[in-house]
Amino acid sequence: MKKPAVALLLALVLTSLLVTSAYAQTVSIEANFNNASQQLNVTFEFVMDNATYTILRNNSSLLNATSVPGAIQTEFTKEGHTGLTYSNVAISYNNTGSSIISTFQLSGQSVISSTIDRATGIESFQLSTTWRKFSLNITDLFFNFTRDLGTSLTQWTNTTANGIPSFSFSNSTEGVSCTFELPSSATNVAIVGETISFDVPYQVPFGDKLIDSPILVLIVLAVVGLIIFVYRKTR
Repeated sequence: MKKPAVALLLALVLTSLLVTSAYAQTVSIEANFNNASQQLNVTFEFVMDNATYTILRNNSSLLNATSVPGAIQTEFTKEGHTGLTYSNVAISYNNTGSSIISTFQLSGQSVISSTIDRATGIESFQLSTTWRKFSLNITDLFFNFTRDLGTSLTQWTNTTANGIPSFSFSNSTEGVSCTFELPSSATNVAIVGETISFDVPYQVPFGDKLIDSPILVLIVLAVVGLIIFVYRKTR
């Protein structure tokens, strides 16, 4: 083989290695539902090569605490949906593992809705997962979660580990995985389109308990009686 051809082959191999290294990213997503606060606690962990990590670590304008939830909200709005909000955003860095972790909470009627049956003491939740379908562009990195996590929920793996029911999916080709975890008390779990439905025992707010309690009536009667007694004494 002639020297120019060898040089060209080596250049192609090195270029291939560099491109593979630059895009050898993995993303793991976890979404845990908290029925008490009716919010979804979401974690995105980006694991990357040292060079890319260093760039992003030293330039927060490329990837910051609002980058991921902001992109989700933008895509959600673009698709004509409303009622999605995010809060409690945070970002952390793992220098040892060259990973960046973005955490936030999602809420709103378009993400989480519920109905309460007071007769049975059951609250039925509908948890939409369509928010997972969005794109994120970070400098030279482009993540297409619409493509990578587009597989129907009916094909996701449904397991119960340590009493916690979950649905998970891993796209090994693109290095993306996602898991939705439900409360340990969840029952009647079902998939309807892109929505996970389930029931949990209804947690009656303290104010409602007080209103429904006969103790409140007794307290009111006692106060009224005290007022009448004082009024008569002062006449």
